[in-house]
Amino acid sequence: MKYTQLLAPIISIRKLLYPLAFLVFIVGNLHATGYCPIEKKLKNNQLRILFLLKEYAIAYGQFPSEEQGLIALYEKPTVGDIPQNYKPLARGKYAITDPWGELYILKYDTVTEEPRILTYGMDKQPGGIGKCLDLDLSKPIPQEFIDDETKCGKETVWEMLGRYAWKAIRIPLLMLLFLIELVYHIIFETKLFP
Repeated sequence: MKYTQLLAPIISIRKLLYPLAFLVFIVGNLHATGYCPIEKKLKNNQLRILFLLKEYAIAYGQFPSEEQGLIALYEKPTVGDIPQNYKPLARGKYAITDPWGELYILKYDTVTEEPRILTYGMDKQPGGIGKCLDLDLSKPIPQEFIDDETKCGKETVWEMLGRYAWKAIRIPLLMLLFLIELVYHIIFETKLFP
């Protein structure tokens, strides 16, 4: 019996492991990083909203009031000073909603009168810990929010096991692929065995 017949299962496994390794690498990195971290989304949203608020002030001579809120960037206000010839500046509600689908809250600093953009976090209610912290996007995002991998401290046992199991299996799986590839090259590519 030739060695190639004995090693035929390795060749079959090798063909299956390439797509598996690709999925492990891609999905593992997406899972580990959350693809686009919430912190980055919050910062991008803050910059976009501040730009839209400045555009609103240029177009209509003033910022929208707290009463009108950020929805005034997307829909014609119904309260307060309603601008003449109103045209929406935001292309969609997504531009003024937080990563959890809620409208950002517009407040003005009592001293500087600068606009502040607020969100209640993942739980959509005042107060909270971790990802449920209330955030003022004009201030740096607290480390407690960044470090929290759970859902406001309410992660289930299965979610926790899944998170840690995924981290534990990625490296051994990639090492197994490397080992199979190494054996394949030693045996078949170097013509070590006829």
